[in-house]
Parts: sequence; C-alpha cells; structure tokens
Amino acid sequence: MKILFLIPPETKEEMFATVDFAKKLEPDYAQFSICTPYPKTELYQQILKKGIATEDYWLDFAKRPRADFVIRFWNKDFTEGKLRELQGECHARFYTSPAYIMKQVAKVRSWSDFTAKARIDTKILTSKMRT
Repeated sequence: MKILFLIPPETKEEMFATVDFAKKLEPDYAQFSICTPYPKTELYQQILKKGIATEDYWLDFAKRPRADFVIRFWNKDFTEGKLRELQGECHARFYTSPAYIMKQVAKVRSWSDFTAKARIDTKILTSKMRT
C-alpha cells in the first residue's frame, strides 16, 4: 500500500520545533524553505489529480515562458504571505539564538573577521526577514 500526502499539514508550532531541532544540531547555517510543488514530483501530481490546481501551470510555463511567472505555494492553512512571514521568523529564531551568536563570536580571530561575519550574518538575516 502506498501512502500519499497532499501537502504537509505542518502547524506553526511544528515549524518552530524544526528550528529548535536545527539549533540542537549546531550547524553553521540553516535554510528553512516553503514546501513547493515542482513539476514531475509526487506532490505536484497529487495536486493535479485532486483538482487543487485546475491546470498544469508548470507545463504551461514550459511551453510559454514569461517574466511574470509566479511559483505557487499550495497550503490549506496559510497564505503565501503568511508562509513567507513564518519562514522569516524561523530564520530569525535560528540566527538570533544566543547559542548561535556565541558560536560565531568564538570563531572570530580578528576585527576584520568579526566585521566580515557581522556583515554576512546581517545580510542573511535581513534578506530572510524580507521574504
């Protein structure tokens, strides 16, 4: 028997639990992404089969590429704007945690190293919060 999923019904609390798990792993960087149904994936095929997407918009884009094409996020619980907001909050929770900041500070070997890390980390954090 094959178990199919449509869209991961992840709650906000589960998203933040993922961030907490990532923090426990102590990586240097983390990327939190929005589940996106790409062409030829099982998720996308399910969306088409169940009629959630009324057209094969990826096939349409492949036949007629256009600059205003927008990737669609299919989530029954959150709008795209809310998903982007939650994504930014997940990045902020990771990059502003005291453990992460202390780990980065401990790696600093010079003032130029400090300013370079500060610029990179600030750029990562602010770009994630704007998305």
